[in-house]
Order: sequence, then C-alpha cells, then structure tokens
Amino acid sequence: MVKALRPNADIIIAISHCGDEMDWQIAKEVPGVDVIIGGHSHSRLPLGRDVPHPVDLKSPEVGETTVVQAHQWGGELGRLDLLFSRNARGAWYVKDHRARLISVTPDIPEDKTVAAVVERYWKPIAARYGEIIGQAAADFVQRGDDLAPYNLMADAIRETFGTEIELENLGGVRAPLLKGKITRADLVDMDPFDNSIVTFEVSGRRLKEILQSESPAVSGLRYRIKNGAVAKVTVGGKPLGEDRLYTAAANSYFARTALKDIQVKDTGKPRLDVLIEYIRKKGTVRPVFDGRRVVTQP
Repeated sequence: MVKALRPNADIIIAISHCGDEMDWQIAKEVPGVDVIIGGHSHSRLPLGRDVPHPVDLKSPEVGETTVVQAHQWGGELGRLDLLFSRNARGAWYVKDHRARLISVTPDIPEDKTVAAVVERYWKPIAARYGEIIGQAAADFVQRGDDLAPYNLMADAIRETFGTEIELENLGGVRAPLLKGKITRADLVDMDPFDNSIVTFEVSGRRLKEILQSESPAVSGLRYRIKNGAVAKVTVGGKPLGEDRLYTAAANSYFARTALKDIQVKDTGKPRLDVLIEYIRKKGTVRPVFDGRRVVTQP
C-alpha cells in the first residue's frame, strides 16, 4: 500500500488496530510510513516512540516512523503535532513532532457540537441503557493476575448454572466496572457480544491441558502456571483429580475456539443476561481479588 500511495501522497499515516508489537515491526520493516496511530494492545505511549529503519530499508522520505497510542477506554486523548519540511528534492517529510496524552476529566469543557450528536443517538435508548441494575461496592479492575471483572463474570455464570467450575477466555470482558451505580450500559460495555452459555463435563486431565494452553479466567478453581506449565490446580479447595469428571460452564465463543473436542450443551442463555440477572439479584457486588489465577512468565 505504501508503494501504491507514495506517488500521490506527501505524508503517509497508518491507522492501525494491530497492537504495539506489530506496529513496531511494521515501522521497522516497511519503509515510507511516516506515522502509525495504533490501537488494540491498550498501550500507553505518553510521548510516542520513534522507530528507526535499518539502513538498507531507509526511504528517502522517511528516516524513522513515529508510533503513538493513547491507552484505553477514552481516559486520555492523544495529541500529535507534526512539523513538516521539504528535503533537497522538494519532497515533504516529518522534520519533528510532539506527542502527548491529555487526561479526559470533567474540567475539559463539553464540545456542544459533539454533545448534540451524542444526545441524538443516546436519547432514544436512554431509558433502557440508563436503567440501574445494581451497585458496585468498589472498582472492578485488574491487580496483577487478579482480574476482578472476569472474576465477576465467571462467578455469576457458575452460580447461575450450579457447575463446579467456569472458564472465561481473556479478551472476552471488555471494560472495568467502576464503583457506584451499575447501569445496563455499563454491563454492555463489559460484554458487547452475543455469546451464550454452554455447559459440559470435562476430565481433570483435559482441564489441566485447557488451563495450560488458554490461561483462562476461572471460577470454582485455583491454578498456577509457572514457566509455561501448570504447577498446581485445585477445584473446590481439593487437588485436581485427573480421572474425575467435573461439571463446567463457559461462553459459546470459548467453546468454539478451545473446547472443540468436548461435547457441550448450549443453554441458549445470553451471557450478558446472566450477568444482569446475577447483579440484579445481588443488589450490591464487590470485586474479588483472591489469587485464583497466577501466571508466571519465564
């Protein structure tokens, strides 16, 4: 695409959803990209990052590529100022830049034009998605390997279906849950998918393999992975029995991707509905940080 665009463009800016590692690889290996504005990996790059090209790949127009990314969930606005100049051949290039992140707080004045657009879309759905479902006693966030939003989801499903364990793929819970009133919109932010709940039986031996390959969020069990191998697993406080069958639940996406060899029963119950009903029943939910999942990298 750079080869196709360069004859007709002074500056090339790539809008990427590949994650920072892939953005940096592109910056190193593809000459001719001036700037990459990235996403997906939720990386916080306060000043951006300049990635030099290997000598044999340097483009006459671009000596390095600037990679920027503004973290996650609209908490900060990324601003990138570029200074353009012409080289000896008269071609434009980025001579200098300044990247910074601006915290999004109530102190920033509302933009009336943007607010009007948001209101036009929000007003017809406000009654449904503004509905108060319950209360969060504290912030449901990540602390080390403790993933409180995932723990909430996994506990809700396991309790609802009465299984011994529940497994959730990482990446499937898309937002934290903040202290205070919980609206339906908050829970849709957490679960914007249409996955349903499946139930199944799994042997301890196969469960151990799933834990090692997927490192999922869990309920009803505790496990530790050290140097890529499962070091310890307990179910209901007891050591894993490799030949024993355990009752389990998961979401349908996880079933399609990680449980292909296991016969599952799709309950037809949307995961989001399970979470909503669970919180509505509880009234107030509290984040759980209990070390149930510990993954130590080499």
